Amino acid sequence: MENFKIMLKNQSENRVALCFFRIILCCTLMIIFGCSKDKEPKSGENRILSFELFVDGQNYQGQVNHFSKEISINTIGLERESNLVADIEISEFASISPDPEIPQDFINPVDYTVTAQNGEKSTYRVITSNTRALSEDKEILSVSMEFEGKNYEAVIDQVDKIIDITLPLNAGGELVDIEISEGASLTYSYEEGFINYSYPAIFTVTAEDGSTVDYQYNPFLIGFNSLRAIYYSNAIPLISGLNINLNLPNSSLVLENDKNSYVLEYSNYETYDREDLLGIENNFLIHFPENIVSADNYELKYKVSGETLSTYRREFDVVSGDVPKITGVNKERFVRGDTLIIYGENLAPGVLIRANNGRGYAYNGHYVKLNSEKTELRVPLTNNYSMFPSYHAKYEDIPTPIYLLSG
Repeated sequence: MENFKIMLKNQSENRVALCFFRIILCCTLMIIFGCSKDKEPKSGENRILSFELFVDGQNYQGQVNHFSKEISINTIGLERESNLVADIEISEFASISPDPEIPQDFINPVDYTVTAQNGEKSTYRVITSNTRALSEDKEILSVSMEFEGKNYEAVIDQVDKIIDITLPLNAGGELVDIEISEGASLTYSYEEGFINYSYPAIFTVTAEDGSTVDYQYNPFLIGFNSLRAIYYSNAIPLISGLNINLNLPNSSLVLENDKNSYVLEYSNYETYDREDLLGIENNFLIHFPENIVSADNYELKYKVSGETLSTYRREFDVVSGDVPKITGVNKERFVRGDTLIIYGENLAPGVLIRANNGRGYAYNGHYVKLNSEKTELRVPLTNNYSMFPSYHAKYEDIPTPIYLLSG
């Protein structure tokens, strides 16, 4: 019994000793690791790794010399914008002063001090070199347009800042090639989304240094309006156009293809000023020569002293054989519901009535009736009441031209 008590006592003492040993071991380990952590060296890195400046939207990379502690950077236009925020990358765990987020005047040298984690300091000096001042050049050097294989060059008055260019009537929506001073930019007075070079405008050139100059752009449009695809040689077409000035000395209308060329006679030449500043609108009648040869590739041209200033954009036909000939009509005065009867030779199944209200009313073969001999053409006047003067409260007789169409 006594031996048992002694055994229990010894076991109890052993447990106490073991617990005490474990406590001592834990404390020792904590002290060891704690001391090793305290002894871990702090970083001594205090470098500027990269340096950038942004001047007038352009970024410039600095060259960092870690021996001389100088950062050299070449810029353009620093004289215009010198108070800048730098983009600086430094060593890990380091800090920098002054704060890069604070703008500095880089016209003069600027010092940045980098402090390492262990407190060691290193000072870098930023030295800028403005390689050139921002350009003040702001000229429009050339303006041109290529349209249907032909190039059109503008005449530019650099003193009064006026751009004059002669363009085909239907070329206004084409892109114009504009050359300006290097580094400059160009804006227009056209409304946003509506750039049409057939209309006058102000072209504003902005130089690199921010100065501006305005040019007055004056397009001079010249050309013919729509012509029909085919004409009989005895037709007298009404032609309209813009700036077709037949009053100029040595001006002419020429009809030609690869084999034939005819100088056309014209009559009833009229001009009207355009309120939109595009020039003078023209109306006139042209007369084909009696000896004209039938062809399907004629071009109508406006020439002055032999130089072609305008060519109608599409070729058209002139038919000289079996041309229609009107010999008479059934009566001279018509009211609504009447039937117009045209008599003649080689008549065509189409009529255009140019009414007094300025509109043209076309009747094709589905509406008119042409006899088999092509000598009688019937046109019922049972619709299009608006072409009669009475529709517009006009009750006097008004002469109305009637044209035969090719069908």
